[in-house]
Amino acid sequence: MAKQQILSPENYIRQRARNLPLYKCFINTNWDEQGLAYIVVSRKHITGILPFAPISLTLIASV
Repeated sequence: MAKQQILSPENYIRQRARNLPLYKCFINTNWDEQGLAYIVVSRKHITGILPFAPISLTLIASV
């Protein structure tokens, strides 16, 4: 039987956070007018901890 590896909180986030279910995603309301999108994506851990990723995008109009 394989022995389970004990991960520190930091290593858990690095290695397994992408498998956590998505919780909430937010984006600023005027992103299309402003040309900038500020996005926050969060996932929910079974313990209730919410790791999140802030993302900033500059939008360029296509020609």
